[in-house]
Amino acid sequence: MLFVIDLQNDFIDQNQGKMAINGADALIEPIKKKIREYREKGDLVVFTKDSHIEVYQGSKESQSSEEKKYDEEEIAWGHEIVKALQEEFKSSESFEKKYHGISPDDLHEFKKQYGDQKECLKTIEFVGTETHVCILSNAVLIQNLFPDSEILIDENFVMSSDNGLHQQSLTIMENLNMKVRRKKS
Repeated sequence: MLFVIDLQNDFIDQNQGKMAINGADALIEPIKKKIREYREKGDLVVFTKDSHIEVYQGSKESQSSEEKKYDEEEIAWGHEIVKALQEEFKSSESFEKKYHGISPDDLHEFKKQYGDQKECLKTIEFVGTETHVCILSNAVLIQNLFPDSEILIDENFVMSSDNGLHQQSLTIMENLNMKVRRKKS
């Protein structure tokens, strides 16, 4: 099973993304290839989308009433999965997250639906952004939901805006008995 975490325009687009992670656009093609590999094996691919509406609301405080009105199209665009992954997203399971992790209700329903698919549950891999927030949060939630599954994080397919926190998060996940593949130097 593959979890594709928050590959939305606001995190990926280097020109217009409200929270663009430097270099995150380089993840898209390798992740697209990985999604196709999982699908060819018959494995489940799951996308998450982070609402991150506070990014738009939080910056309203210091603006005049005219400037406070965000273009609904701008907000919708920022929330969308990047264009290069739209087809993969449309044919996948997906979760909308209000906070960093998938909600307990959604996890409960997910387990009811997929909990007996032993082959898909052997290894659950996480790719996307941000390692120190949504990757870590969701990997822990899924590890608790499926404790017999191997949780895999390959550093070549995850990224954070803060490399120090990225490295710390990888170490934390290793210490939580998740399999972390480190980049080769």
